[in-house]
Amino acid sequence: MKRTIYLTIVLLIGTIGMPGCDDCKCAKIKGGYVDKYLDIDGLSSFIVRKTVSVSGPNTFKANDQVGWSEIAHFSLSYTTRTYGHRLAPRNRTGQWGSVAYACDCTPPLLSGYLGTQEKLKYITVRTVFNFDSDHPAGSIINGLTALAGNPGSSATPLNEYLSKGLIPYREKNSFQLVISRTPSAKGPFALDITVELDNGEVYTNRTPIIELI
Repeated sequence: MKRTIYLTIVLLIGTIGMPGCDDCKCAKIKGGYVDKYLDIDGLSSFIVRKTVSVSGPNTFKANDQVGWSEIAHFSLSYTTRTYGHRLAPRNRTGQWGSVAYACDCTPPLLSGYLGTQEKLKYITVRTVFNFDSDHPAGSIINGLTALAGNPGSSATPLNEYLSKGLIPYREKNSFQLVISRTPSAKGPFALDITVELDNGEVYTNRTPIIELI
């Protein structure tokens, strides 16, 4: 007599939406779980002092009176949120739902360690006020802008750096911008820095408005 055995295989779909996502477990952060992914959601910038005092601030704030030679560089960084995915609550039949959703948890130390797939496409630097006779207020000054290198190394022109193609977050997620020319105009000074990502997101940040003397 033939006996037929049927084997039932049950697949539990834990998460959908992002490749590789797993439980975020927001409620169990103290147990060691972390949000594994980053999402770029903006920019922040600082004007860094060339000479740092032990007791004083390392950056200039809005309305500070500043000599151009006192500026080391303009620091630009991404702002991010961290998230993961987890299962929706069990339904009335006792089965897990298959709807995944983002968790906004208080991030622990290792939050976002798997990073993001977002890449830098382009940076545009504009002067907010008159820079010189060739660059009135609103002018793009990418041609005067470079990325500061390590101590002892030369800066890389911004346009040259951008010409290498899309730049992953893990390769570069903060930028030290230097301006190669001294502004001829005294008075208020600030930069509008716009970053375009490969997914179409665009973010603009204005540095603190200082007073050049």
